Amino acid sequence: MLLNNNHLVTEGIYVAGVLAGWRSQFAIAAGSGAQVATDILTLWNGGNQTMIHDAIK
Repeated sequence: MLLNNNHLVTEGIYVAGVLAGWRSQFAIAAGSGAQVATDILTLWNGGNQTMIHDAIK
């Protein structure tokens, strides 16, 4: 596990899944990784929160 604060190891370095302290790598697709991805998108978006929703057409 890498020491992290809400998935942030240090500026520009994020961690997900088992390395972030989650119990399973499955969390990368359905939890931890998705959370990290939206954290990075929010950072890149000047602090504006990013929401991603699945859509069925």
